[in-house]
Amino acid sequence: MSHKKIPYYDFKKELQVIKDYNLLLLYVYRLVKKFPESETYLVNSIKEQLGHGLESIMLAKRVYKDEHLKKLEYLNKAQAHINTLLVLVRLSRKMNYINSKNYTAWSYYITKVDNHLTNWIRALIKHEKD
Repeated sequence: MSHKKIPYYDFKKELQVIKDYNLLLLYVYRLVKKFPESETYLVNSIKEQLGHGLESIMLAKRVYKDEHLKKLEYLNKAQAHINTLLVLVRLSRKMNYINSKNYTAWSYYITKVDNHLTNWIRALIKHEKD
């Protein structure tokens, strides 16, 4: 009798927003290593927004299907963290801690995640109306 090994986590089956958020995390963590050591506040603020955003998405994912208002609350919080992150990215560019190529890539990852969140919110609102 053979036993099939069951993976504890299958990233291929994960929500696309979480996959894209993971790419954002990887990009940002590589990039902030290049910031000046004196900018610990900015780096910590960036990491904090990333962490809170991810936590909000994970909480929205875990909310029961019939609790749309709670799910919407978490998704709105995630969007607020993503939008705050975008402000910090702009500041990083203005302070010349990142170049225009980094700014474009970072903004792209943020926009991609934000679009997923917007679509998820719209789907929930549409479902509530039906």
